[in-house]
Amino acid sequence: MEFNPDGTLKVTKRKVSDHLIVLRLVDELHFSLGKKLFVDVLRGEENTRIKKLDLHKKIYHGALGGYDGDELLQFIEILIVVGFIEIELQKGKYPVLSMTKKGKEELNDSKEEFMIDASLKNKDLIPSKIIPPPVSFTVAPITSADKEIFAACDFFLGQFTNEQKKAIIDSSVRQLCIAGAGSGKTSVLTHKIAYLVKFLGVSPESILAITFTRKAKQEMIARLAELLPDVIIKVETFNSFAEKELLKKGNQLYGKQKRMASPKEFFTLVLKAIASIGFDLDTFLNHYFLARERRGKEQRELFFSFLYDFRAVLDTYLSQDKPEEYFATRMQDAVLTEKITAQNIVKLAKIVIADLEHEGLRTYSDQIIDINRLYQEHPQTKETYPWVLVDEYQDVNPLQVKLIHLVATKNLFVVGDPRQSIYAWRGSNPQIIYDYITKETTVVELTTNFRSTESVVDFSNELIGQTNRGRHFFTPLSSSQSRPGLVSFVKMGSEEGEAIAVVDQIKSMACDMSDIFVLSRTNKGLDKIRDICDQQSIPYLLRTDEKQERNREAREQEITLSTVHAIKGLEAEMVFVVGATMNNYPCKTKDHRFVDLLAAKEGYDQFEEERRILYVACTRAKKELRISYVGAPSPFLNEQVLKKVTHSAREVLTDLSSTKNPKETSVEQITRQRSGLKRWRFLESQERNIPAYMIFSDRALESLLDLQPLSTDELDSVNGLGKVKIREFGRDILFVLHS
Repeated sequence: MEFNPDGTLKVTKRKVSDHLIVLRLVDELHFSLGKKLFVDVLRGEENTRIKKLDLHKKIYHGALGGYDGDELLQFIEILIVVGFIEIELQKGKYPVLSMTKKGKEELNDSKEEFMIDASLKNKDLIPSKIIPPPVSFTVAPITSADKEIFAACDFFLGQFTNEQKKAIIDSSVRQLCIAGAGSGKTSVLTHKIAYLVKFLGVSPESILAITFTRKAKQEMIARLAELLPDVIIKVETFNSFAEKELLKKGNQLYGKQKRMASPKEFFTLVLKAIASIGFDLDTFLNHYFLARERRGKEQRELFFSFLYDFRAVLDTYLSQDKPEEYFATRMQDAVLTEKITAQNIVKLAKIVIADLEHEGLRTYSDQIIDINRLYQEHPQTKETYPWVLVDEYQDVNPLQVKLIHLVATKNLFVVGDPRQSIYAWRGSNPQIIYDYITKETTVVELTTNFRSTESVVDFSNELIGQTNRGRHFFTPLSSSQSRPGLVSFVKMGSEEGEAIAVVDQIKSMACDMSDIFVLSRTNKGLDKIRDICDQQSIPYLLRTDEKQERNREAREQEITLSTVHAIKGLEAEMVFVVGATMNNYPCKTKDHRFVDLLAAKEGYDQFEEERRILYVACTRAKKELRISYVGAPSPFLNEQVLKKVTHSAREVLTDLSSTKNPKETSVEQITRQRSGLKRWRFLESQERNIPAYMIFSDRALESLLDLQPLSTDELDSVNGLGKVKIREFGRDILFVLHS
């Protein structure tokens, strides 16, 4: 024992290692939990299920509340790898956590220390199932033989970079083009087809180009018509290719004639199924949507939104061997009200599938499943091509990959960008691109961004460069542009204030209204902007996941309001990313909760996909990127990323203020600033139950008004503000001072 100088016993406080907290919670529980629920308890969540099981009363409830769910899931995986915890199947099918013998020994006599922050930084500890191991590949070099071809074909290739030229002329059997945002991949793909026909003598009939959307298909056909005026190249989407084949050869699979259900036929079958389980449409939609989701929307809009979700559930039902068992497992942790609605959705899927079969109709998902079955069960029906070229390969799912390999007999060229893979809920995964890489694959990278200014590119590089704590293969892009750009990051006081500020900035812009995007993670995030636009008679085009007008272009006088998923592949001079908060990126309030419950694909890193969604939003900007948020910012926008911001909140909001109030004098401005700072100081002190002077003194207030600091570094010069106060209040003070 040790004693203090005054004779009292010396007590040394030791911080409990994080791994012991996890083990103690496992030991404290009288029943086993799945990983997700276990993490919710560690974080201190108090949802219905936790309260029902009295988990909020446990000693270690909230013991690791400072970490996000994905970090804790990774930490648990590490503890599984080192052997303290294991996964066992409860009742033979439900995976739950349990402590191993080694874990019990460690709990009784600890000899190790595993802290979360240090463990997650140790890349040797990160298990492969959370962060895939590096894929060993080398970008193909540009050879002297390549350069000779570049020179000989300069009249055809002169406009391209050497990377693009390499992608166009390479004739390897297995090729991958990793094409960064704005790197001209569509132009490369169409010129590659023209090169094959014009210079290598490949027969047009032996070429198939596959893309995802009708719009992309039409654009590709138009470009090829310019490059090869008298030649017909087969360009299809996955679904259009499958439907044409099934109409010609489907009898051999079905034993009867089947066709694609029209939208009206599908709607009618769904309405009939809803009635058959005892609901009228209004009652069913009231059960399906939360009150906030129904607010301000008519029945028709809600029904179309439901249909969008229902198709995903229907696709999942069709892809499962034992769908009802699969859905039962997915629903096991749902709260009672959600479980009842989910069970009704599964009933609907079963009824609609039976009715489709009876009517001789098929869905989009049927198309890919059935064409694969036809080709496998009746190989003589296969439509094959020596040259297959696939666009947007980062968006393919396993069924589409199977179809590609069924039709490609020799040469396969795929182009995509793992940084822009954002459709995991329908089966895509950036790992699919890496799985394509073998020792026979020629890999070419396009790293020049022709779309965005250097400021936007640098910011986006830093954002995506944080992926998996820097453990990735993303080559930073460079901008081809010399014109200055703008990236701003502004905290707003309220969602309504954010919407007003965005609309005011839009009204002050000199560019065409149709060249402005306002992007949100969710449909709900656009509501305030829509309201302000309606009030001020500002025309807009709304693009959401389920919106029927997604293929229409914005007209002149008309801005685009869109979710990130609905805008992918498009670009604008100026992009506003609103709601860049910790609740939206990563998203905690999904627009499609029953899709997440029943149809979201498993086995992918949702946290990193959310980072990619924000990256896709930012890379839509050609010249200016303006990001705003209310409350706490997204964890993806950390200090390292924000170093790439080019314009402070003060510069952005002062520019706006000068546009709105050009005659305001400096005296009036300081009076307004003094009033705003005093009001904020009072509210902050009330919330913390401390005197106002403890936030900052009147002397510090006058120093702020005199110095007009623009950054937290400049706050160091303010009398009466120490480093602790700057760290705690600095950003809010700057926002109030300059807003």
